[in-house]
Amino acid sequence: MTKTSHHSTSRRVLCLFAASIAMTAACGNGSGGAAAPAGASHVNPSSSGPPSASTSTRGDPACGLVTKADVSTAVGYQIVKSSGVNSGLVGTDICTFQGEAEGKVVYVTIYNTPQAQRLPLEIQLGSEPVSGLGDSAFWASSAGFFVRTRGRVLGLQDLSMTADRDALAALAAKALPNM
Repeated sequence: MTKTSHHSTSRRVLCLFAASIAMTAACGNGSGGAAAPAGASHVNPSSSGPPSASTSTRGDPACGLVTKADVSTAVGYQIVKSSGVNSGLVGTDICTFQGEAEGKVVYVTIYNTPQAQRLPLEIQLGSEPVSGLGDSAFWASSAGFFVRTRGRVLGLQDLSMTADRDALAALAAKALPNM
């Protein structure tokens, strides 16, 4: 497989993974975004600065793990806004960090339940182990960086595939004390 076709395949897998995250977060919200599913909280997008106290404690916990500046440093492009969804229905907390350019999106996801953790743990089978973070950590170039810690899984996905393993590991290291 050529480098170009491998990158294209990896990008498709990452996009499918990200789409499954987004669809999982939206599950039960067939009203065009007008109402959150029971047990879910939507956090209004923020346009500047670190997460506010309300974002990190009453809103989406994933948005309280790292700042936009932290994410910008990891991915190498400016993050201009973030927004999050937490859903007790599907067992995930997801924060979307958006860059200025189209396709520049980073997902920070906390998989809280065994059911929610099934996909990342399946990905672990074919991934590269990374030592020194959480209970275990792994990198899959086509799906992102994951850390298992205290019964939960942290997922970091850069849809533009700009950030490498080490950059996402550094971002995970900043996030873990806040989980």
